[in-house]
Amino acid sequence: MSGTDDWRRGRPLLVLGGSGQVGGCVLAEARRRYGQGAAVGTCLAHPAPGLVQADLQNPEELALLVAHIEPAAVIIAAAFAWVDGCEMDAERTRRTNVDGPRAVATACEKLGAVPVLLGTDYVFDGEAGPYSEDDPVRPISAYGRSKLDAERAVAGRCPAALLVRTNVVYSWLPAGNNFLMQVVTKLGKGEPMRVPADQSNNPTYAPDLAAALCELLEARAAGVWHFGGGDFLGRHDFGVAIAQAFDLDASLLQPVTTQELKQPAARPLKSGLRTARFEALAGRKPLTSREGIARALALSRGDAGA
Repeated sequence: MSGTDDWRRGRPLLVLGGSGQVGGCVLAEARRRYGQGAAVGTCLAHPAPGLVQADLQNPEELALLVAHIEPAAVIIAAAFAWVDGCEMDAERTRRTNVDGPRAVATACEKLGAVPVLLGTDYVFDGEAGPYSEDDPVRPISAYGRSKLDAERAVAGRCPAALLVRTNVVYSWLPAGNNFLMQVVTKLGKGEPMRVPADQSNNPTYAPDLAAALCELLEARAAGVWHFGGGDFLGRHDFGVAIAQAFDLDASLLQPVTTQELKQPAARPLKSGLRTARFEALAGRKPLTSREGIARALALSRGDAGA
């Protein structure tokens, strides 16, 4: 085990969305740092052994679960994160992304637990990124507005809340649909893939994000924090780096403008998240895209230690 464990006071972490990319990484990281019994995960659409069923759209169920587990912290890694879908289903977006986290924060405040909300760079308009924690927010999509509302709802119910914004999270996850997996799957079949050449971010390696969440909890951090990868680059360039690392044909990646994709929801173009505040606290830098891709490649080849 590693990490400073006294902040938990013997209580577990509850990870909502434990069957997802970030939630699964948080479960693994917490158990590595604090012991196998130190984290409990939930699932909904993707049941898995050892996970508890829970639905962010059911506030009463969430409150009962938090009261039963009595966690030290609740990681809200579940969300309705289909950006275009949020434009088409306002009710589900509000229930899942705002009402659910609010109910969790209310239950946490009663127990003295810390709600940890996974946020997004979509709270910004993408006109002047990369962004720091104190930059003005201006979401341009229903998804972005719902996540900003969630930040305000959670912080309003529990002043000790930890709000961690991130962007373009990726990892080796064969059943997943993150950008790295999309590139590997499409190009692996010899199929072309259209990629926006006018979007830039600092892509975030999911296991590195999980470690950062634990580091912030160990430091008893609260309020808004940014965590993203250690370098900023365009989405098409990121795709090319993935293709080259996995020995795939990068010419199948077709650079287009975001407008050409004709997606229902607007996307921030010049985005990304500055991480100086986290680096000062943790004494380390986030992994770069090259480092994250290399670790994903190692995992794809069966290196469990990557």
